Amino acid sequence: MFSPVLITRVHAVAVYLFLALLIAMLVVLHRSRARREARTAAWWPLAATLAQGAVGYIQYFTGSPELVVFGHLLGAAVFAPMIAWVGARLVTWQEAR
Repeated sequence: MFSPVLITRVHAVAVYLFLALLIAMLVVLHRSRARREARTAAWWPLAATLAQGAVGYIQYFTGSPELVVFGHLLGAAVFAPMIAWVGARLVTWQEAR
């Protein structure tokens, strides 16, 4: 019904778009001289996305072995709350008194 290669490519395009948005966010944060804590927190999604991408490429080029698929899914499960945490840090970080 669905081609695994087509689904993989659609997924990759979505990830590349997300990666471009992350880079744009980092550029805006650095150029606007945002708080150091906010800039530091914003790097976490980039690192996680690159790590997930590496696992995804390994998964694709090795024929999706179960252990690598598990690692990719585990990374996705950790990624979701991490994004929420970073979003909260960007919005609610308080200056030290």
